[in-house]
Amino acid sequence: MRLVVASDSHGAAWRLLDAVQQQLEGEGEQSGAAVSPQCLMFLGDGEDDLHILRKYCPQLKIYAVRGNCDSQHSDLPEVDVMVLAGVKIMYMHGHQYAVKSTNDSLLAAARVHGAQLTLFGHTHTPYYSYEDGLYIFNPGSIEAHSYGVVDITDAGVFCFHCKV
Repeated sequence: MRLVVASDSHGAAWRLLDAVQQQLEGEGEQSGAAVSPQCLMFLGDGEDDLHILRKYCPQLKIYAVRGNCDSQHSDLPEVDVMVLAGVKIMYMHGHQYAVKSTNDSLLAAARVHGAQLTLFGHTHTPYYSYEDGLYIFNPGSIEAHSYGVVDITDAGVFCFHCKV
């Protein structure tokens, strides 16, 4: 299963579409085999930008959370947890866990939820680490042309940073 992971579009709606189309066309291939994305994980700060994907990629499943720059009246959750392809994923924007200064509270929350993969944005800086069974991934800011891909395979979880 391939997830496109994006955050912090801040009005750059077309860059979201560019990232998804790049993956659909195989230009963003990372793992050596053509894999179409099954969903977009949007990590906040650009909720209104998702309309472009709903219009041009209606088949794409979109999971999204609210960021600190999104409307506080949004129906989107601030944090969500789900299982995709057998992997428990916790995803959020990250401001509520002070990720610009430390990942400690983010990691603690991921452990409480039993997550195997945690996705966050907010810092606008691509980040990846693996700590004691937990993959931690920030795609950077799609506004700054940075997004991520997560492949969940029988061989494991693979996270990649990409550029639009």
